[in-house]
Amino acid sequence: MMKLTSKLQLSALTLALGVSTAAQAELIITEYIEGSSNNKAVELTNRGTTTLDLTGYVLNLHSNGGTDARNPQELTGELAAGASIVIYNSRATDSFKKPAPQGIESSVTFFNGDDALTLTLNGVVVDSFGQVGTDPGSSWSGANGFETKDKTLRRLESVTTGDVITYDAFPGDAPQWQVFDKDTADGLGCDGIEACDGSVTPPVDPVDPVEPTPPVELPTAESPLVFSEYIEGGSFNKAIEIGNTSDSALDLTGYSVAMYSNGATDAKYTLDLSGSLTAKGTLVIYNKGAENAFKIADGIESNVTAFNGDDALLLLLNGAVVDSFGQLGTDPGTSWSSGDFNSKDKTLRRKNSVTAGDKVVGDAYPGAGASEWIVLAKDTSDGLGCIGDLVCPDVERVPEELPNDDECTNCPTVAKVADRNTYDENVYYANALVASDEELRGAINKDISKDQKKLTYSEVWTVVTHSDEDPTDAGKVIEIYTGRSIGKGLNAGKIGNSGDAWNREHVWAKSHGFPDQGQYAYTDAHHLRPADASVNSERSNLDFDNGGTPITEAPENAKDSDSFEPRDQMKGDVARMLFYMDVRYEGAAEDKTPDLVLVDRTGTENGTPELGKLCTLYAWHQADPVSDWERNRNDVVYEFQGNRNPFIDRPEWVQQIFGAACGDAPIINTAPTVEIPTVDAVTEGDSVSVTATAVDAEGDELTYLWTQTAGPAVEFDATSATLSFTAPEIDEDTIVAFTLVVSDGEFSVESGVSVAVEAKPAPIHPAVAAAIAYIKRILAYFAWLQSLFSKFWF
Repeated sequence: MMKLTSKLQLSALTLALGVSTAAQAELIITEYIEGSSNNKAVELTNRGTTTLDLTGYVLNLHSNGGTDARNPQELTGELAAGASIVIYNSRATDSFKKPAPQGIESSVTFFNGDDALTLTLNGVVVDSFGQVGTDPGSSWSGANGFETKDKTLRRLESVTTGDVITYDAFPGDAPQWQVFDKDTADGLGCDGIEACDGSVTPPVDPVDPVEPTPPVELPTAESPLVFSEYIEGGSFNKAIEIGNTSDSALDLTGYSVAMYSNGATDAKYTLDLSGSLTAKGTLVIYNKGAENAFKIADGIESNVTAFNGDDALLLLLNGAVVDSFGQLGTDPGTSWSSGDFNSKDKTLRRKNSVTAGDKVVGDAYPGAGASEWIVLAKDTSDGLGCIGDLVCPDVERVPEELPNDDECTNCPTVAKVADRNTYDENVYYANALVASDEELRGAINKDISKDQKKLTYSEVWTVVTHSDEDPTDAGKVIEIYTGRSIGKGLNAGKIGNSGDAWNREHVWAKSHGFPDQGQYAYTDAHHLRPADASVNSERSNLDFDNGGTPITEAPENAKDSDSFEPRDQMKGDVARMLFYMDVRYEGAAEDKTPDLVLVDRTGTENGTPELGKLCTLYAWHQADPVSDWERNRNDVVYEFQGNRNPFIDRPEWVQQIFGAACGDAPIINTAPTVEIPTVDAVTEGDSVSVTATAVDAEGDELTYLWTQTAGPAVEFDATSATLSFTAPEIDEDTIVAFTLVVSDGEFSVESGVSVAVEAKPAPIHPAVAAAIAYIKRILAYFAWLQSLFSKFWF
């Protein structure tokens, strides 16, 4: 059932959203897709006749009945008449994405089928999808098969203006949408209900209009027996108290309690009562897993208490109703609420003045009955066991069963699936170690996902007693936030005293993406750590960041309204656990976990798969390097779960994947450059010296290696930047050649040089030299005679 909103609240909501009946615009929401995993998209179309300036338009998300706008996506540029733009989730499959400028990747698509959207122009609503301020339960639904969960919806072409009333019932009576099967994407990017290629995608078969279901009515009976207390607390701290308001003892034969889940009209659990109840006496029914403070010695353990704040309870006498809690046949979303009355995370005590129950099971709840209850803080248990709205004195509780401190309570045996002693990094990270910078994230995900074993939540108890074992005392574990060593047997949830117990802390808060134990991330031991139960409660589901007020019980940790700061010794550990979660869980269907994303902000919304603050975590990683404790913990979890945290094994990968987002992009190493000057020809026996000039952009130390590749062998220093040698003796001119390889340790470059060596003339015999000299003199004499003859003849 949708929550009721008063006219005064609607007026305030209207003003807050800037709604105006005059705010009409040609841009409207024309397609909505809520498909598998992250296959989510919204199409906006200009159904006007002229090009539209998109400046001032913003698409907003309103989650879980909230009125605050989340993840706003501003629009820019222009949109031609009849044209469409597609806003899609970054992790959707490619068929849901359009290239820019027609496509926009945006976190505004982090919606589920029960969330609302508003399209505003300069702060004024011009269209809406869903009912802002209302949580419908799991989906908006209506006649003719209309459903927002797991469906594709296309707006009829007859609709040319948006729905500017954000708080009216949705989808209303007038049909505006055509419903298509889950993950239908062939209509994105073009207006109309047909596929973009002109084909006709078959719509979901419409269903016959359903007449409104009349309120459930059941027979009633008169009885002084009533629900006198209702507790919906932390974890399994759930109990109900039944009180006999009369002055006479009451036979309980024929009485029963029934629990109805999520709007059902058939009981999920039923408990038949027996025996008798004294005048003004009470009977407490409690959950098996509740702390002992909620268990009364003469009470009853029953699964009828397996309720949440949105379920209904009936107290029956031979099938006739004598009291009710909640509205039978209705799902309120998360809780029954009105003013201060709230059934989620609260203890409710019936006032002494109430002597007869609420027998009308189908009326709005709590209605006027809200005034019958006193609302107390979560996990208040001191009123159980006596009728009335005060604390009960001297009520006997189920005694604590303190376990052996060094033996984990109710921890099953878990077989190992890997051996740390045979771990080979080159084999385990076979993809990541050879991946390019662009491929690294995907390669790591592939390596750390393939052999992971899905643990049960009970098995997690066992694993963390090994992974977080105190190295000085095998009977204890080390708590993450307090640093305290505590007995393995004092695991919370198994004993009643949460003030001296530890529990399993989800470092990536489970409410941020994986609330169910069936999801892989919920039981991933790489981010589950022993924590003091009360300090864990202080952290709650807050983001991580610096600052805040020290926590009384663990003052090395601090918190404020939207963030938690762990002690310095754990900051790097926390960061690397969250980096692991971000890369490990990318939305794969087999993980049953959405794409987990670290964002650089605090105040992330409960229910979204986001957690912050990215760059604070990045700084913590740098300031608190990997320790031997972390390395051992990584090995232990690997043995039980089969996969590893790559940012403990290779911490430098943090910079390669997350550094750019925090202004610390990794340096991409490049090969050095080298120049070798040319050498003029030399004569045999001459000295030759040539120096190579090499430069490395990253400033890495360089090494040199010369190799002679041609000519008679000469002696030289092969590892110097300067090549020096003596030109060899030769019989005829020849070439001496060398190759130089310069390396920075990762990359190398090769170059070469050739030197022409000329042979000297052969030595002349003295007799030959004398003859040559004589001939030269004769030639000189004839030359003289010739000059004289020429002079006197003429």
